[in-house]
Formats: sequence, C-alpha cells, structure tokens
Amino acid sequence: MESGICATPTMDLARGFCRLPEVDALHPDGGSFSGKGVVAGFTDLGFDPGHVAFAGSGGSSRVRRLVDYSVGSREPVRLLSAGEIAAWDTDDSANWHATHVAGIMAGGYMGNGFQGVAHAADIVATTSGLHEAHLLAGMEEVIDYAVGVDAPVPVVNMSISSSLGPHDGTSLFNQYLRRLAEDAVVCVSAGNDGSKWGGFFPYEHTPEKPRVQAFCREYPTYSPHRVSGVVDLWSADARPLSLRVLVYDSDTREVVASFPTVDFAAGVTSMQLTTPGYGYGDVDADFSRLFGAGYVMVSCEVNPDNGRYNATMAFDVTNHGDFTNHWIGVEVEGEPGSHGEVYASSGINFMLLGNELSAECSNRRSINDLACGPGVAAVGSLTSRSDAGGTMLPLTVSDFSSFGTLGDGRVLPSFCAPGGGVVSSVSGPWVRDCGEDVSGLVSASEGGREYYWMESSGTSMSSPFAAGVFALWLEANPHLEPSDILEIASRTASPPPDGNARWGGGVLDAYAGLKEALAMGSVAAPAGGNCTPDIVAAGAACVEVRAYGMELEWVAVYDMAGRCVSAVHPEASEWMVDLSGCAPGVYVVKAATATATAVGRIAVR
Repeated sequence: MESGICATPTMDLARGFCRLPEVDALHPDGGSFSGKGVVAGFTDLGFDPGHVAFAGSGGSSRVRRLVDYSVGSREPVRLLSAGEIAAWDTDDSANWHATHVAGIMAGGYMGNGFQGVAHAADIVATTSGLHEAHLLAGMEEVIDYAVGVDAPVPVVNMSISSSLGPHDGTSLFNQYLRRLAEDAVVCVSAGNDGSKWGGFFPYEHTPEKPRVQAFCREYPTYSPHRVSGVVDLWSADARPLSLRVLVYDSDTREVVASFPTVDFAAGVTSMQLTTPGYGYGDVDADFSRLFGAGYVMVSCEVNPDNGRYNATMAFDVTNHGDFTNHWIGVEVEGEPGSHGEVYASSGINFMLLGNELSAECSNRRSINDLACGPGVAAVGSLTSRSDAGGTMLPLTVSDFSSFGTLGDGRVLPSFCAPGGGVVSSVSGPWVRDCGEDVSGLVSASEGGREYYWMESSGTSMSSPFAAGVFALWLEANPHLEPSDILEIASRTASPPPDGNARWGGGVLDAYAGLKEALAMGSVAAPAGGNCTPDIVAAGAACVEVRAYGMELEWVAVYDMAGRCVSAVHPEASEWMVDLSGCAPGVYVVKAATATATAVGRIAVR
C-alpha cells in the first residue's frame, strides 16, 4: 500500500478536473452518468463497508461481495449476502486506505460534495495483508462477480506499489495481471517516489568508470543507528554484474570494509554476513566488529522469466550504540559492454560520497514495478486544489508522482488524474481506534451514526479516480472491452501542459473519452420484444443500423439540444446513417422496428 500525504480538508475540487462535470451533458435523457450497472472493485486494506458513502437507494449497501484474506486461515472470509456484509466491521482498524480509495472510485454520499466518480456502481471489496497472491485472487473475485451477474467488464483498482523488480513487465505478478486485464479494466497507481532522487541508479561499464558505489540510509527520515531494506540489481541480459558489500564510516569519511562478492560463475548463488545471535548463517568477525546487531544476505540468479541476471541484497543492521556511524553500501561492476539498473526499496535511499566512483542516482525510473506490465493503466497524480498547502503546487503534476521510460520505450504513467489533495471517506473503526489523535476530519451524521471524510494525496488517490471514470464509460457503452477503454484513454488524454516527465501520457479526459466510448458502439434500450435493432459505429461519422430481418420503420438523428437533424423511413432491415456533413458534436440515433426501439450515440469530430 502507498502511504498518503495527509493535509487538512478544505473544499473538494477533484471532480472538477479531467472535465468530469461536462460528462452528464452527453446523457441522452438529461440524466447523469453514475456507473450504474457497472461493477467497481478493489484490492486493498482498511475497508469500512458500513460507511454511508457505500449506501445505495433506500440505504441498502452497494457492496455486493466482500472477501477478506487477512485472517490467517487457508480459506478467506467470503461475505455474499447483505446481512453478512452489514455485520462486518472492518478487516483492519489500524488502516483507512481502502475506505478512502473506494470512496473516490464509487462513493455515493451526496450530503457534503465529497461523492466519488461512479457513485452508483456496484462494489466488490477484497482486502488482505497485500501479499501478491491475495492481490491477484482479489481481482479474480471482482471478475467472477461481474461475470456472474452478466455485467459489463468490471473496473478493478490496485493502489499498491513496489519499487523493486525488473520494471519491464516480465515478473510473474505482471504476467498474471496481464491475463486478468483481458477480463477487467485494471488501474494501478504509478507510485509515490517521484521526488525520491536516491531510489535508482543505472550502471554501464565504461573504461573510465568500470565500477560504481552507493550507500544506504533510511528514507524519508534518517536514523543514525539502524537501517534496513533491499537493494535490487538487474543486468540488461544474462551477464552477471558483481554486487560487493561495503561499509562506510561517516565519522572518518572512509570505506572501512569491503566483503567478497558472490562467485556466480563458480555456481555460488548466495552469501550471508551476520552478528552473533542473529540466526542467519555463520557469524562474521569483521562484520560483527562493525555492527552491534544485524545481517546482510546476498542472493543471485538468472531470472527464468526474462533471462536477466538479478542480484538482491537484503539487510538490517544496527550500529554499536552511540559510538559508531557505519553505513551499508554496494559496489557494482561488470564486464565491458555490460549495463543494468539498481533499485532501492521504499524504506531506503542511496547516498553518494561525491568521489569518482559515485553512482549517478536519480528518480527517472521511480515508476511502480507492478504498473509496468502491458494491458493495465498506470495512473499518475495531478494536484486538484488551488488552495493545497505544504509542498504541493496547485494545478500541476504532483511532485511525488512516479514516472519512467522503460527499456522497451514505453513512457509511464499512462496518464495523470487528480491525486493531490483529494477528500474522501475514511474508516469509522480507524477513527474510533485513533480517538483524539486524528485531526482534519469532516463528519456527517446519518441514522444515528457518525461518518468521516479526510483529505489525502498520492497516486493511491488518482488511480481510483481513473477507475471511476472508466466505470462511467462502461455505463455509456457496456460493450467495450478493457483494451478499448485503455485505447480511448490514451487517444483522448490531454497533452502534457509542460515538459515535466511525471505527466507521462498526459491528463485523463473523462468527457472526451466518454464521447469516444459512445461513438464506438451502441446502448440499446428495448421497448418490447426481443428484436431490438443494433446501432453500430461504422466510421468517423457513420453508424449502421441493423434489424436482423425485421423491417426498420424509422431512423432519426437528434443533436444534444433535442433538435431532429434527419429522419427517414428505410423500409429495409439495414440502414447507414452518414453524418459527415454535420457540425462536430455528439448526436443521438434512434431506430425502431414494429416491436422494439433502440438508442445509440455517435461523436462527430
């Protein structure tokens, strides 16, 4: 889970971005798009299903299925009935994240202006301790429910991030996620490491610099005594890159120890350094002299999923009281022509000594590894409020939003959506457990219970916003496939307003995308019988009407003001409507046989 950057709630502005308020102007009946009939699911932790944000008409819950994997048993808790879900308190009273995410995507409380995007969508909630198998199983639950109720393809949000991994979409998790994305529109947060300048460094062997060094400190705050984390090294191919463990003394400003590397060519795949009583391998005397407690474990392989050499260094070390200040570090070296990438886990930052061996650290590959696979939407964050405080700059891409250009040339994030300063629901059990330690809440009383909302920032917030927008598109055109949604989002995204690489593919445009969704198919509304005509897009400004053997009695076209643009009586079972001579805009196409009527829409550009 990504931690949010908390601020004080003021006024909600997120719905005003990405042209979301304009979407309802496209509704042919003067109503609003709300995600009704679409399944919106998530996999997260800290969910309060009893929050009023998830109530439907008459006060009944819109949470249709709740599955929790966090109880430690082999079988998850699976709640399928309204009574079971109503009796459920929360999966984790120490967390609020899932409640906030779900409120952005599908919150429906209208009493304070903090409603979500797809506020009438059906919700499938899956919660866990965020282990990879449970995340994927949770997504399958969302898909299974949507198939079971014959709904359009569902949207699934995953506001979970990992800075470790190959960042090329080849991990087992990414491969499985790609398969799930064939049956659901999957939104993944881009990550919150965009302002972490020491989370990554590249390696390239050159005669001038055959090896590089970097040292590890805690992030975002430093501890002078203890540090733990993981360093993840990936070669560009199967050629090994050596990873040597170093120790730096910040008082004397010297590298005081260098330990042997793993001899992978000789068949060695791991090594351990430990202090007495730690329980990992043999105690190393030199290592124990430098640290009071801890371990370093190095393991390596040629990864079977991508053929790339991978070495990881996991460590947890504590200095000797107040008398030493030693840093764990790495030295990377390869043969001529070799190159690779080195990533730091979320809790550490690479530090440089400023000498000729220092690596060139940056944030330019900060993108979430879980978002690097094809077929998913990697969602970055823009700041959506003009009065945001702290370090957030209003109306710009969020400085924390992760980004990167992958080895195959893909630029991520796919696009950005509101994630900076978003107000949404939070878990009641979490508020009760925290008591007076919680500040900056907005509350409302309904039915004798108090409910709460809070502002937070992160790509954890922008990803469910995008998922909610996609639910609106699926309501407008339930025949769309996941690939259609991603193609529309990419094609209609507003260009980046400046050269900041964090924008990725630009800004999600809910309005332009919904027009495209309408143009790509039909939304049929039977008036009786089973022989409803199909209205199918047949080009940039044409639609084809088919009645499958029935005679079309009339076909009419209206603009969004309700004015009739054309009307014909085809006396045929098929008819082509050509609007190439019409002004740009969205038009409603109606067609009728003797027993049924259909309504479709087309966007003329």
